[in-house]
Amino acid sequence: MVEEVYKNIWRMEIPLPKSPLKFLNAYVVVGDKKNLLIDTGFNRQECKAALSKGLEEIGISMDRTDIFITHLHSDHSGLVSDFIKRGRKVYCSK
Repeated sequence: MVEEVYKNIWRMEIPLPKSPLKFLNAYVVVGDKKNLLIDTGFNRQECKAALSKGLEEIGISMDRTDIFITHLHSDHSGLVSDFIKRGRKVYCSK
């Protein structure tokens, strides 16, 4: 599920298989020159497919999108290596 929660801020539900949490809220902040993806989901095909589909629905490319990971749990950071592109930045909270 993808929804615009505020102008240029999108929420995507990323499934979390075998987790009691069921899904993760990933967010995309769409900018004029760059975008910011917040959290990614597990390093699992189901998560990658949902995230890719959501990004496609929003109409953004990872070629101009940086990533912010709220914390290092695998349900938030698992797909960073799959989605990072050359020249993009990854940020993480303390």
